[in-house]
Amino acid sequence: MSLILSVISHLSQSKSQCSQWLQSPTWSFYLETCPLTTTPCLTSSTHKACFFADAYGRKATTIAYVALAFLSVPLVFLWSHDLVTILWATAFSGAFVSGQYTWMAAWLPELFPTRVRATATAFVFNTPRLIAWTGPLISGWLIANFGGFSTAAVAIATVYILSLVAAPFLPETRGKPLPE
Repeated sequence: MSLILSVISHLSQSKSQCSQWLQSPTWSFYLETCPLTTTPCLTSSTHKACFFADAYGRKATTIAYVALAFLSVPLVFLWSHDLVTILWATAFSGAFVSGQYTWMAAWLPELFPTRVRATATAFVFNTPRLIAWTGPLISGWLIANFGGFSTAAVAIATVYILSLVAAPFLPETRGKPLPE
């Protein structure tokens, strides 16, 4: 309970500073413009990932997308200090952070035999939700204790390392028939 109260207290103290910063005309424009650069890159990258998976393999494409998503987080939250760089960084991030989820449609169903494919795919899709509910609680604690939102975002992004470690152990399914 004291953790929640300390986060609320910290956020309320800095609320007026954040409000002044976010309401400045320049930042307001870029905050409204970032989704306009992120969304087309996200959509384009998601479609291209399936073609890359056919051309280069599911494993290589997934590893590349996860690695680039992992690199995009510090690019957006730590290394972008001017507004134009933030627009480019959020476009790059949108392309790979969201585009990496195409592995669930392109690779995941091919890993399981037909008799359990739907159940296994649904289990892999939905089990992370049982873990993700803790995200807001953990992120609040990280923001309060790691020195701000940027550092907390990078700390949370270290979960990509788990994907990078696990993916090489999964079989490549490109060009192979579905398991029976």
